[in-house]
Amino acid sequence: VIVMRDFPHFHSLNSAGVFFRGSEAARLFLSLMTSRMYWLGIADFDQTAFDQSIIEFLDLWRNAKESGSDFSHSAKCVRFQTPFVDSHAMTDMYLGCWHAFMQQNFGPFGARGGDVNPEAPVWFLNPERVDINYVMGGRATDDDPLVWHLAGKLKSLPNHRGEKFMDVLLKDLWHIPAERRMGEETCSWWESVAEQNASLCSPGTKVVDCRLGHLAAC
Repeated sequence: VIVMRDFPHFHSLNSAGVFFRGSEAARLFLSLMTSRMYWLGIADFDQTAFDQSIIEFLDLWRNAKESGSDFSHSAKCVRFQTPFVDSHAMTDMYLGCWHAFMQQNFGPFGARGGDVNPEAPVWFLNPERVDINYVMGGRATDDDPLVWHLAGKLKSLPNHRGEKFMDVLLKDLWHIPAERRMGEETCSWWESVAEQNASLCSPGTKVVDCRLGHLAAC
């Protein structure tokens, strides 16, 4: 039903690069997620809603599969998504709860994909094999994931030459001459460059601890 990147405990969760199979189950998940996006006090709007909906969706499947199961495991994490008395959400504590749920019910990072849990409604791709959500930030740009995720304002920040970070990165990855002005190129030129560099793709990435003082920064 859902295919997404698996995350080690030292990477923050991220809801980009997620693939859905058109089905009633997928629509149920989206209903779960969108229903909580506007809860008062949640820290990150759609991201917060996605994180909790994933483990609730898995808990629902587990409950239907195993007699005597309940939803207490995923429900325990909800309290960490709401602000504490000082109005700060307890992001790191929530991530710890999320990973504890996954570890207990679906195994460790890198060993809970579709080949291990083929019946589960969520397949977690090991990014060391195929990375479909490589978030830029504290991570290196010399790795070649299947899908780059240039998150937030970073991709539009200009350098000393007035070029955007995304354009500079593409020039480096695709060996484009530095003097080319990316914004002036036609769609056909972009297509030809992409075709020439298609063989350079190496879908897996190194899973390294890139925290910069706070878990959510990585």
